[in-house]
Amino acid sequence: MLFRSKAIILKCRQGSRFHFGEFAREQSTALFHTGDYIHSDVIFAAFISSLAQICPEKTDVFREYFQQGNIRFSSGFYAIEYNKKTIFLLPKPTVLNIYPTDNPKKFKKIQFLSKGVWEKGVAPDKWFSDNSPCISPNEKSIFLKEEIGSDALFPLSQKVDIQKVKARGAEDKDNLYVQTDLILQGNENYAVHWYFLAETNLKDEDEKLFYRIIGLLAANGIGGERSTGCGNIESVEYQDFEFQTNQPSDDQVALSLVFPKEEGMNVCKYYQTKFRGGMCLGLEKRLPVATALLEGAVMSEKVKPDVLDFSQNEKKYWKYSGDFFLPLPLSFNP
Repeated sequence: MLFRSKAIILKCRQGSRFHFGEFAREQSTALFHTGDYIHSDVIFAAFISSLAQICPEKTDVFREYFQQGNIRFSSGFYAIEYNKKTIFLLPKPTVLNIYPTDNPKKFKKIQFLSKGVWEKGVAPDKWFSDNSPCISPNEKSIFLKEEIGSDALFPLSQKVDIQKVKARGAEDKDNLYVQTDLILQGNENYAVHWYFLAETNLKDEDEKLFYRIIGLLAANGIGGERSTGCGNIESVEYQDFEFQTNQPSDDQVALSLVFPKEEGMNVCKYYQTKFRGGMCLGLEKRLPVATALLEGAVMSEKVKPDVLDFSQNEKKYWKYSGDFFLPLPLSFNP
């Protein structure tokens, strides 16, 4: 089975900081948490925000494109640049969390699989075995040795707490707060960037506009707290993304956040959930909260895309429910 898509690579400098906001019940703790990668609703929000800057009359048109599947985004994961090639990481399918393994501590920490590990369907019981074809250059990820070398060692990212001062009057004593950021790491041999997958089926003029907006991501950045130095992107590059597996199962693995409707839950087999939304609009008001299935969710069939409308008064606020999937290898079934 051959799958083709376009990888949009967000090139970053080593040490770049990002803040991907997580739902917090208390506004005072909203900046304490950051995600480990870029959820698809964040990429969608960055795209729509950039579109509204230069062509606001097109926002409703492009929302419909996303809703109908004419534009499709995955979430943003790590892309490793090594020896002038790019190695793509993918989210660990949730079903693997119940896979029996001889090294449960190491296995539990793995969050991402390389495209090669997924394509070849290397089962978890072989990841850390003697004569394994795999290598784990950091505790978060697993690669094929043939992809990245048999002695690879580099960190992906690290979360750091930064103490900041609120922009309030001097008489306010409670003006300190902590912001948690994600720092991209790597080293001199392995550069760490972001990427996401995209597919389009648009008219020529809107296709050109689409790529113009993607190019603006380098200028505008991505994620939250950009005014404090987070979210910087050096440049945007494009690569063909080809995925081939010879032993696919009938199950599908989500590469984007999915906000399922109640009647669609019957196709969801293995998944983890997370609250999304809930941004505070003031002391007493906040946007609605929705439950999303995380990337890596395993489903018996693909679900349709959607755009949830949480708009308040004249402020538009949309949440993108993606439909980017890859087939689960048969060997990943426990």
